[in-house]
Amino acid sequence: MMEFETEQARSFWEEVDVDGVFDDLLKRLHHLRYAITHNTATDQEYVQAMKIILESELTSLRSEGIQEVLIDEDILTVTVSEAQCSPESLRNGVETDNFLQKDSTRLCRDRESSSDHSQTSAASFCSEEPRSPVHLVYHPHDCSAACVPQLPAHADRFLGHSPLRAPMLCQFQRHCDPHDDSDAQDTGVLYKAPCGRSLHSLEEVLQFLLQSESLGVLQPDNFSFDPQIVPENCARAPASAALLLERDLSRGIEPVPVSLFNELDGTRPKEFRYRKERWPHGCFLSAAPLFSVCCDCTDGCADARSCACVQQTLRGAGEQQAYRHQRLSAPLSAGLFECGPWCSCARSRCQNRVVQKGLRVRLQVFRTPDRGWAVRCRDDLDKGTFVCIYAGVVLRQQQSVEEPAEREPLVSDDEVEVVEEWTLPAGPMETVTEPLDCSPPLYVPVIQSPLAQLKDQQQLGISSLDCSQNGSEACEEIVSKKPRLSESNGRSQPQHKHTPEQMYYLDASKEGNVARFFNHSYEPNLFLQNVFTDTHDPQFPLVAFFTSRSVKAGTELSWSM
Repeated sequence: MMEFETEQARSFWEEVDVDGVFDDLLKRLHHLRYAITHNTATDQEYVQAMKIILESELTSLRSEGIQEVLIDEDILTVTVSEAQCSPESLRNGVETDNFLQKDSTRLCRDRESSSDHSQTSAASFCSEEPRSPVHLVYHPHDCSAACVPQLPAHADRFLGHSPLRAPMLCQFQRHCDPHDDSDAQDTGVLYKAPCGRSLHSLEEVLQFLLQSESLGVLQPDNFSFDPQIVPENCARAPASAALLLERDLSRGIEPVPVSLFNELDGTRPKEFRYRKERWPHGCFLSAAPLFSVCCDCTDGCADARSCACVQQTLRGAGEQQAYRHQRLSAPLSAGLFECGPWCSCARSRCQNRVVQKGLRVRLQVFRTPDRGWAVRCRDDLDKGTFVCIYAGVVLRQQQSVEEPAEREPLVSDDEVEVVEEWTLPAGPMETVTEPLDCSPPLYVPVIQSPLAQLKDQQQLGISSLDCSQNGSEACEEIVSKKPRLSESNGRSQPQHKHTPEQMYYLDASKEGNVARFFNHSYEPNLFLQNVFTDTHDPQFPLVAFFTSRSVKAGTELSWSM
């Protein structure tokens, strides 16, 4: 066998240009060293560099080797013995597999966030301080696609990372110096493009992305000029062991894994079907025309004056702003209209498509000592960032929340009102799920459609519903307080009597997404927004959550009625 491999190797080197091959290899090694040193290497480059080092059998690795194992989106660095680094062991995979099984607990402890408080301490963060970056010198030129040479083919390449790290993965540099106003204007933050061009604002970022033909892979919301935001910050687990840790609660349904963490009692949430979207979609619910306007923009809908969909939003927004560089700073009372499937604008470049792209930020469901389950962000989030929608199943008023299977065609009307329901899980307690007395309230919005034609004054209204438990059975009757809606000018709207045929529930009791674990707070960091994506019928919006302020990694996400 050895003789065959030797003969094969000799034939290989006789057929190739030895000097050229080694020159290319040296260039590749220099690139890998630079990428790993500056924390911009891709997952494939990390693995490739590891294999090269281990196969080279360097002297410095003979007594004690370093093996980097790719798991999820993170790199776990572990110390292994010389025997485990031998080519025979690596080919067989026995030693490495055994070692990983023994060390899997430490991986769970080190790479997942487990703080029980709304704000974790500074020691609970891993702040990947930037290494000394290469000084980028700008030479006057017309920017083109060559200005971003490391641009991946698709934005999905960044999934699993903080969205704010995407520019750094493409060789951008972010400089933050709040005390230096000479070059970074007021915020003290500027970005350096790979070509050396300085970017001082989101508007300059958008123009550069258009000129460099990188808009669509990179978006303006991948950039933050808030000096309090650190893209390298990520929530880190404490030293205590995790009694329960799951990599992805959604089981692959979400584009970004939603981790589950419990270091208190090891229980899991009550079983439910994970659904990342509302069902049925608005296009199946509405009896009215699906879209009132469509756009034909060619500039990525960057000019709000020429985009018909953005103008539809602004007509009911008054002095409020729609999306600003794919962020929403405050709720819009009349709803927000995104570009739809009939618009001819390029989907990947469109600046008016945010909610329909789905979950992009990294979230974790975790157990709290006194509030049941909660959700926290694993990375810093800028103000106005879209987090997720409230997903569930749309039901009629007469349909039981416990029996959502019977669905009838829903009639169309005008206004949407979100009413909050508190329900307790029914049924016997199981060992693998949380006990009833520890279960957090489940928030189930209700969609109602009054008879009045109030299209121009849509407002999200929240009303609290109460529920009491008798013994081990959850209550079946829910008494609702009278819902209240207010116009944007503060005047009360007239109350209308709702018949069962005009009330619709967005039920997440058995089917829903991560938003079902959001808690309420008197100091929330999220706000609700009606967003229309699959229909412009004001009866059937998506209920979306956006950050109302900048949020640090490890902070619990909460909203208010």
